Amino acid sequence: RRQASPAEERRMARVLRAHRVRFWRLRSMNTCPVPHTQREQVWLGIGAAVGAATAIAVRRIWSARRLATSADAESKSTRCLPCEGLTEALASDVVAQKIQGRPLWSVTEEGRLERSFVAKNFQAALDFVNAVGVIAEREGHHPDLHITSYRTVTVQMYTHSLNGLTENDFVMASLIDALPVTYSPKWLREHPEAKAGQQ
Repeated sequence: RRQASPAEERRMARVLRAHRVRFWRLRSMNTCPVPHTQREQVWLGIGAAVGAATAIAVRRIWSARRLATSADAESKSTRCLPCEGLTEALASDVVAQKIQGRPLWSVTEEGRLERSFVAKNFQAALDFVNAVGVIAEREGHHPDLHITSYRTVTVQMYTHSLNGLTENDFVMASLIDALPVTYSPKWLREHPEAKAGQQ
């Protein structure tokens, strides 16, 4: 079988760069209107795979950013305070008062603010966690995030510097509650309060 010359290799590279998006959209190599050698088809296949993976990654990143932006738009007036200005954690009676009206959240025995749910699938769980991460970085207040059993999401929040709950934790809870979630239908039927929170 004839080997491609350096000039042909360069031409194939140019074709790959110029047309990888177009070739990615083709259903199969047989539908390509331009005839190619087997070597060119291999290069085009690699380009299509790279292009597809990149497009998927970009879509997921922008999806997480849109979710976080949506929550930001609904809570522009609510911001976390700098942790350096906090001197003591909230008293238990204040925490009990603040937790009222937040059916999705509970206070653990360790004094952490916690929310847990089952997402529809792993991707839905990951999208939610990524969106929470964007908000946490913006606010400078970082919850503990867990995905277990591939789609069970748990968010635990407390102010690490004080080892207790502060106003910042409840601010973050409000911002997180503004994020849309694709719940497991079964879990949502068992927890109608979550559905009410989405309306």
